[in-house]
Amino acid sequence: MTPISSPDLPRAQAELLKPDSSNSNRRRVADAHLKRYPRDPVVLYAYIASHMRDTIKWSIGNDDRTRYPWALGRALATAFEVLAQPDPEASPIRPALARATNVAAALLALEDRPDAAALEQAGLRLDAYKALDAQPFQDYEREQWFPDSHYRAARGRLRAWQAVLDSETCAQPQFGFLSDYIESRDLRWAFDPLVLRPQFQAWARRELRERRGSRAGGAIEFDCVDSYRNHATVPEKQMQALIVGRLLAALLAGMPNLVSNAWRLSLFKLPGTAIYLDALFAAGLDPNATMRDGHPLLHYAVEKGDTVAVQAYLAAGADPLREVGNDNALDYANSVAVKKLLEDATRPRAAPADVAQLHAGAKRLNPAEADFCAGLYGDSTGDFDATLAELQRTPPQSWNDALGGALSQRAPWHHLLLARSLALAGVRQPPCGTPGREPMWVCGDLHINGPLELSHPLVVTGDLTVDGPILDCDESLLVVAGSLKARALITEGALLVGGDCELGEFLWGDYNDQQLIVRGALSVPLLVLSDHVARIGDEDRVGYRLDDPDQAGLSAWFVRQAFENEWLSRDRISRLFKSGQPVLRARRAPTPVFAGALSCSRM
Repeated sequence: MTPISSPDLPRAQAELLKPDSSNSNRRRVADAHLKRYPRDPVVLYAYIASHMRDTIKWSIGNDDRTRYPWALGRALATAFEVLAQPDPEASPIRPALARATNVAAALLALEDRPDAAALEQAGLRLDAYKALDAQPFQDYEREQWFPDSHYRAARGRLRAWQAVLDSETCAQPQFGFLSDYIESRDLRWAFDPLVLRPQFQAWARRELRERRGSRAGGAIEFDCVDSYRNHATVPEKQMQALIVGRLLAALLAGMPNLVSNAWRLSLFKLPGTAIYLDALFAAGLDPNATMRDGHPLLHYAVEKGDTVAVQAYLAAGADPLREVGNDNALDYANSVAVKKLLEDATRPRAAPADVAQLHAGAKRLNPAEADFCAGLYGDSTGDFDATLAELQRTPPQSWNDALGGALSQRAPWHHLLLARSLALAGVRQPPCGTPGREPMWVCGDLHINGPLELSHPLVVTGDLTVDGPILDCDESLLVVAGSLKARALITEGALLVGGDCELGEFLWGDYNDQQLIVRGALSVPLLVLSDHVARIGDEDRVGYRLDDPDQAGLSAWFVRQAFENEWLSRDRISRLFKSGQPVLRARRAPTPVFAGALSCSRM
């Protein structure tokens, strides 16, 4: 080891302690001298303090991902050993070294999911940091060198983990500390324990709605795109929740650079871009905001061909005809899909009058019903509130258009609650279109004289009566706010019935991508569930229930002609119905149900 009296050390110390030296320069010098002088307090302090910003970027996606925890941990061990030794010279660097090491050690304890012991250790380190406040700060400890925000970020992360470990529900008061700790440089990591939680995000959205128009605060730079690219330790399936949560945290703390974030989202196609933009719109971003060159944000999304972002801008009210240098958004469209979106948006729109009644109907929804529906797919009722607000902000040209467009990405239970809201508001209108063959929303009751083959979503706000069978041909969506009556039903998609369901012969739910939901009573002679999830309010009137039956069990009920390759076939069952042949054994052959024309009428 190089002796500490080497003439290189005084020069290194002088360079490290320059008040006007940049942090990158201190990091370079400290990196170069740490191995040569591993026990010198000045070098240790410079190495630890100059790497504090890197400690909140440990998840950088490169080969050196583990470098900072390992190297910093080694430096911390040496620093605490040096601090434990008596110092006859009473070096003025010792209080600074103790401050930096305490915060760095707390950060290390809080990096992975900590237990109660790690939280206690981090708390003791941070208390020790504050106990040194009486010590005078030197020039090299000022804001640029070792900012107090590092301590505040560590204290905030400690509080976040305490909230997570103390309670799985995280009541609203537990989030109140957030704005006291959050700062621009802390957003990348400090509150990940909370921002990933749906409870936090629902609370944050409520807070933003209450504060909108009256919020004050400085600008907070937050680049959710950069966050997406660099945070490699978060599983991909959690990335969307992470970015949305961090963005909401930034919005709560102040007003981020909304235009800059939206512009970056237009440059990078991220999963869930519409959700990020919706959060920015909720915080006050003008959908017609422009960059310094005068081009609206919409133009950038159009030029990149990002259909999801373009839809979000248009839904928020962006003007596709706004011109810059005689060019509007259509002139920048390079994608056929984007061009169609813009052309549809420029057509005259006549919003259905019943959209205005959604809010009145939603107020009459039973809260228990809303919670039940949300629980079906593990979502929150706040998601439904967002759907309701979006429809009211940008009414669709027709409900059929909404079902095939904006609502097509919503969870099935959103459609059920919307249908129930319109029904409670007393909205009725005649059906327009062909049920099952195109996206169709019926405000009122629907009676189909014959069979119903579903290849597109169908939502009925009243009762649905089908004289023949209902056959789901393409994993479609069937939502009935009232009661459902049919001869038989085969479904592989999402089926939600708000009332009772009565079937004359059988109900077959196949595959597990979606769920079969009947909130009322199910009345059917035979219920077959083959790898299909079903939630039924009352099964007392179910004759027989077969759960994941084998071929032999099914053969006891269904005729041989209903099987193909030793398994029930929807196509063969459909042909049996069309020809009037029986599908179930020991039953009288019914009359052909596909012979007549398909017709619809209001009940």
